[in-house]
Amino acid sequence: MMTPNPKIKQIKTGVGIHGEQALTHDLGVYARLFKSDGQTETMSFTEADQSVSIGMGLNGNRWQRPKDTVGISVMQNGLSNQRKGYLQAGGISYFIGDYASSAQTISYSPERIGEIYYNANVIKNVLAGLNFQHIINPAYNSARGPVNIVSFRIHAEF
Repeated sequence: MMTPNPKIKQIKTGVGIHGEQALTHDLGVYARLFKSDGQTETMSFTEADQSVSIGMGLNGNRWQRPKDTVGISVMQNGLSNQRKGYLQAGGISYFIGDYASSAQTISYSPERIGEIYYNANVIKNVLAGLNFQHIINPAYNSARGPVNIVSFRIHAEF
């Protein structure tokens, strides 16, 4: 399934939908849904063949920092049956390498993520963000986790 053949062009197909809605002048919600064919190896972002997420964001008008945002979201990602079979047979993907064997069964389950974040406007066109994620079944393996991840990022636009 996922063994690349250099003579065959690999094409990943899928569909996604994203919607946003402002509830007030400073509060908005979003929802995203996508599904891919699950037949080709993922080479960027994340190993997911289907995903659904919802969240909300609030800008900082209420605390006199209108360019800051605070948000919360939840997400569930899943793998296709073909990808699970490939990994169970000992395949290694770009992001997941469980090293299964015929004598070992991996219990694949949807990956569930809860996230909260705060993005602060540091100077014009520069944001600093603090993010917390709680991940259940990281890398789709129910024998792992849950794990908590705290991260910091800088985003600059030029």
